[in-house]
Amino acid sequence: MYYQTHTELSVNDVANLLSCRDTYVYKCVRDKRIKLAKTDPYRIRFDEVLAYVESTLPPNFKTYYEQNEEIL
Repeated sequence: MYYQTHTELSVNDVANLLSCRDTYVYKCVRDKRIKLAKTDPYRIRFDEVLAYVESTLPPNFKTYYEQNEEIL
């Protein structure tokens, strides 16, 4: 599945992307490690998920996001 950086995801979608439970995503939101785009219902932008993943990697690692031209 392809996401654009501004795509808003549900907590369940983010948990599936990160291979974790919903409760861990809620904890990251409470700890301000992931910022919300909307609060009712909770929505998280895909670029926030990318930022979170990058923040958990060692300093020498980097994620690469490639825009899929088919969805633009």
